[in-house]
Amino acid sequence: MIITIDGTSGSGKSTIAKKVAERLSFHYFETGAMYRCFAHYALENKADKDDIPSIKKLLKSFSFKIKISLDGTKRYFVNKEDITEKIRTLEVSREASDISTIPEVRKKLVSLQRDFAGNENTVFEGRDMGTVVFPYADLKIFFSADPVVRAQRRTKELTQKYPDQKFVYKDVLEAIKERDFQDINRKISPLKQAKDAILIETSDKTIDEIVDLVIKNKEEVEKNTHTTLYPKKGFVYNLVILFCSTIAKVFYRHKVYGEEHYFPGPAILAGNHVSNFDPPLVAISVPDELYFLAKKSLFSIPVLGKLIYRVNARPISSTASDAQVFKEVLRVLKENKKILLFPEGTRSTTGELGPLKQGVAFLALRSKKTIVPVYIYGVHKLWKRGKKWPKLFGKTATIIGSPLDIDKYFSLPRKEAMDVITQDLEKALHVLEDWYNKGHKGSPP
Repeated sequence: MIITIDGTSGSGKSTIAKKVAERLSFHYFETGAMYRCFAHYALENKADKDDIPSIKKLLKSFSFKIKISLDGTKRYFVNKEDITEKIRTLEVSREASDISTIPEVRKKLVSLQRDFAGNENTVFEGRDMGTVVFPYADLKIFFSADPVVRAQRRTKELTQKYPDQKFVYKDVLEAIKERDFQDINRKISPLKQAKDAILIETSDKTIDEIVDLVIKNKEEVEKNTHTTLYPKKGFVYNLVILFCSTIAKVFYRHKVYGEEHYFPGPAILAGNHVSNFDPPLVAISVPDELYFLAKKSLFSIPVLGKLIYRVNARPISSTASDAQVFKEVLRVLKENKKILLFPEGTRSTTGELGPLKQGVAFLALRSKKTIVPVYIYGVHKLWKRGKKWPKLFGKTATIIGSPLDIDKYFSLPRKEAMDVITQDLEKALHVLEDWYNKGHKGSPP
């Protein structure tokens, strides 16, 4: 389960997130510390935030690690140097706010943040956790507090941590107001409350009261949804997946990349389509059940019809209207399931990605579910269209990309939103293809 806690500077995110994680026995991750670490690294190297080539160079040499000390506190290391205390100064705070607006920095650090998530129960604290980094989080919380209260808290905190230094309340208040303005108005990942986030005003509440509120909302989520764990698969589904997985690994050396982008709960997986192998290859590449659409005529074939239904294929007539297809897909998503769709509409005859239709974009907007781009490699060479049987040996891969941030499209007119989503999805699939062909190193974009 992933819980995100976003909010303004000094609203209590770090303190509350730590205590919530402790109460629930979850991992805790302060994403702001990562940005502060890179900001400190940039200051140490006298890098100008406007000098993008220098920033890119620093990103390549930037090594970030978290270690737990003997007393249980987290220590932050950059290139083997412990800078835990150094990243809490006002200078680093200002630099972090500025440097976090650089697209190259955000892309690199967001990827690292998702890597830290894995499949663990984690509380992530930051400013864009629920809107950008984990738009599919199980529970999203947004903290807000009066700037005066936040400045008082921050001044007290700094004075306690650094008794040898003098901190002026008015300076801290101005720094907080400046940080708020920068965070809210930046073009890249601005600070805002996710549409499905729960707002908690922290100015007049104690720490224990806020922690109790977060945990209460977590318990409500678990009561009302089934997204905290991967669904339990049926016997037939498991048997078919085991068989297909064995064939793929033995004969086709099948590999999966981008598992860190995957998450429990409903979503639309959108992939390129070149062969009948595509659905089973994607199905064996993910940890929970997938649903598919299949020609209605296949279900009338003895044995086969019952089998494909048991592995979550759902019948669609070749003469079915778009409305009928959309209704079936929306039903699956409403049941908190994932469905695999092929936005090209038909199999490619060349192996190249063809123009995408807008059906997936429409469904994403209608269902308000995330789209996960999936690129399937190598299948076209194994089972070309028109061939009765596939080749016996080869190499295949499934590359799972970063989920599209569906929330950002809702501010657009419906037609424009569908155009932009379709364009972004097509671009994402091409990017995954290029990533694999260029050596598939690191995490897929």
